[in-house]
Amino acid sequence: MNCKENPIVEKKNKVKVLIIDSHISRKHPKILNDEIIEIKTDFINVDTSLGHGTAIYGILRKKIEIAQFYSLPINDNFSEEQLIQVLDYVMNYNITFDIINISLGISFCKNYTLLYSVCEKLVKKGSVLISAFNNDGSISFPAAFDNVIGVISSDKCIAIDDFEYYEDEVLNIGAKGGIQRLLWNNPKYIFLSGNSFSCAYVTSQAIQFLYEEKCDYINLLNKFKKISKSIHRYNTRNDYSLLESIPFSIKKAALFPFNKEIHSLLRFKELLNFDIVNVYDSKKSIYLGRMVSEILDGVDSDLIINSIKNFDYTNIDTIIVGHIDSFNNEEEKKSVINFLIGLIEKGVNIYCFENILKTSQNKNYFYPRIGSENVFPYREGMLYRITTPILGFMGTTSFQGKFTLQLEIRKRLLKDGYLVGEVGTEPSSLLFSMNAVIPMGYNSTVEIVGKELINYINNILFKISNKNVEIILAGAQAGTLCYDTGNLSRFNIDIYSYMLAIDPDFVILSFNSFDNIEYLIKTVSFIEAAFNTKVIALVMFPLELKDGYFSIFKAKQYVSNDCYLNLKRNLESKIGINVYRLDDYYEINNLYEQIIKSFE
Repeated sequence: MNCKENPIVEKKNKVKVLIIDSHISRKHPKILNDEIIEIKTDFINVDTSLGHGTAIYGILRKKIEIAQFYSLPINDNFSEEQLIQVLDYVMNYNITFDIINISLGISFCKNYTLLYSVCEKLVKKGSVLISAFNNDGSISFPAAFDNVIGVISSDKCIAIDDFEYYEDEVLNIGAKGGIQRLLWNNPKYIFLSGNSFSCAYVTSQAIQFLYEEKCDYINLLNKFKKISKSIHRYNTRNDYSLLESIPFSIKKAALFPFNKEIHSLLRFKELLNFDIVNVYDSKKSIYLGRMVSEILDGVDSDLIINSIKNFDYTNIDTIIVGHIDSFNNEEEKKSVINFLIGLIEKGVNIYCFENILKTSQNKNYFYPRIGSENVFPYREGMLYRITTPILGFMGTTSFQGKFTLQLEIRKRLLKDGYLVGEVGTEPSSLLFSMNAVIPMGYNSTVEIVGKELINYINNILFKISNKNVEIILAGAQAGTLCYDTGNLSRFNIDIYSYMLAIDPDFVILSFNSFDNIEYLIKTVSFIEAAFNTKVIALVMFPLELKDGYFSIFKAKQYVSNDCYLNLKRNLESKIGINVYRLDDYYEINNLYEQIIKSFE
């Protein structure tokens, strides 16, 4: 039987492949006679001693019979700006490359939109971009873009034509990347492993696909899917998060009941984009008939607190319902639930701080919740590195005004024209138009923990960062350091996971006047060590215990100014961190100025 000539070879032109990498050594004995067209730029001084580009080409040259190779050398210490400049140069080059191999990337992407845009232009020009993720284990760019084939090394891929496929807009293909013998400059051969070489194997296979049939990015991925040894099926819907997810608009709202969580809406009503027209409380409340301004210091409001039995729904579109656990009477709770069901039937929207109705969310009923369906793809554990500065708010215990402090700082930042991103842990956070809520405080509706929670928050922060904000504020709940191991409630595991995900650049720590100084010192040390950050200020909650520890949430009184000043001097001398008082307008202004200086 005579061997037949391959008819494809006769019909097809070579695939044009651009390698953006370090210099390819033409002196290597293996490639002395290979045809490689080098594209030179006038804005890069190339270091010819680097061997990485030679290694990448050493893998790709196996396709030299069906591919024409071009090289655009860059150095291994390239910047984000330089990468954009190089890709823009390629975009305006007089050749349209079928494949652009980029076995490199950047983890800290500040110019996300600009880098994405130039990649999109290259795709529309007719190029397929194939890029490696960084070896540090984080998500990097341009590999993570949805218009670029992103590649990682897989331990399950042993042969050069072994591939794993990921149904995901970020991570696409796994390939051989384990330790292997590669061409190099000096020495001539080296043993290395990494995502870069996985990327080259994917490019090599892509050359074969494009040689056989011209196709675009999507069709090329489908071809890889068909030949992959395993497929990771991720949920690839566009929005996993609770960002801006209230299903209805709020213009005029009523509040119920008149408790701690509701107070912040009244204290910071200027930060709301709707009007509060009524305030209601239980029919047994001691506040009935009184003006809000009489009860809440510093709140300018002439609203009268009315009984819920006198509720008027004709002048509102939404009722905002806080926690009702304080209602000891089960019959009263049942009555509230029936009342809310009746309001829905009348067309009133309901925003609850928890799932009071014990039913699913719908177009008229919303409560912030994070469940398993919100979990982002695992992506081999890769996380985004956030480039926007992050300020964290932490505390030594619960009930310290951490959310109040966060809103005070936010108010000042917005007044000064800063673009602010924000994550809140109070269920009211979305009402303040914060970017995201992680409702992990009282009666938490967060149903994911540990690594799933970290992954979720990381993706949230990345989305916020891409809104071109200048600073992100992120508040925590409860205490920080475990002060007693006698009960599981004392272990702040969720807070630890939350702060690991937030990864703040700086932290403000709220404390009580009665906190032990040694405990404060340990808390500061723990925060700085565990989260690799700096505590820049301590803020004292202005209430102190009146009758001892067991009245911690009941009998309190304001800390005198003399007592505060003595405490301030003592703490600043022993800990070396500035101390401020939460209820002092001028002190919070001073804190704000310190925050600005710290980030500058």
